[in-house]
Amino acid sequence: MNDTSREKLDVVYLARIIIGLVVLLAAVAVALSLPFISHSISRYSVLIILAIFAFSLIPAIRFFYRRMDEMQKLIHQSSSTMTLAFLAFAAFVVGVLQSAEIIPRFNEFWSFGVIVVVWGINLMLSDKHYK
Repeated sequence: MNDTSREKLDVVYLARIIIGLVVLLAAVAVALSLPFISHSISRYSVLIILAIFAFSLIPAIRFFYRRMDEMQKLIHQSSSTMTLAFLAFAAFVVGVLQSAEIIPRFNEFWSFGVIVVVWGINLMLSDKHYK
């Protein structure tokens, strides 16, 4: 009995995910390189570009979210709920450990990376639940 059904890899979806991650990593790399820019006008222009990029993500996310069907919305809502619960608990634990000076304070870009990773894992688990 061979009941193994292998899902075909959706190349377009995978390419969109990879492009999104590359864009986010590029934005983080540019932001982390700001202290090494010596000219103040260049530094401020890069900051303005990053701020415009950050604020443009909100309408882009709304646009893509509205184009999703009900099943995709349900999967994303489920993964977002699990991510929020996990990150709220993790933020509490990290805050207590940092206030007790058990662990050092760290850059918020690392927190953003953890959020993206946890959300991605929860999205994968939510998707697997509905298949």
